[in-house]
Amino acid sequence: MPKEGTAAREKYAKETQVRPWRPGAASELVARRKNLQFWHNQLLAQRTCELVTDARGSRRYTEFTEVVVACRQDDSAKAVVRTVADQLAEGHEGTLRFCAIDDVVDAVAGHEDWKRDFRERYTDFAPIQQHLAASSPLSAE
Repeated sequence: MPKEGTAAREKYAKETQVRPWRPGAASELVARRKNLQFWHNQLLAQRTCELVTDARGSRRYTEFTEVVVACRQDDSAKAVVRTVADQLAEGHEGTLRFCAIDDVVDAVAGHEDWKRDFRERYTDFAPIQQHLAASSPLSAE
């Protein structure tokens, strides 16, 4: 995190003031390090939507949605998405969403072998249960 008063930190605060965020959002979001990546990604998506044009100078995008894809059990990612989305201006909260990776895989038509292999590698936590803390959301117990 850039130190308070630095040009980098001021840049994010200024961008937040001129884009669709609630008043004081930058102060709220900078308070927790976990918020920074999703906040900065949302600023990038907002700016891209606004500035990217085609050869004729017309805006290429009229809307966008930033989707954070993580394991369904990742309560921390869900909480940060809620925190950052709650700081977006009214009517813009839906531009930042959480999606479980399982839902992305389920949405793929066919490709059963790939889906099975993907789930086994990335979403099946049974083989590592002995390495997880009992309090882990990935723990089967």
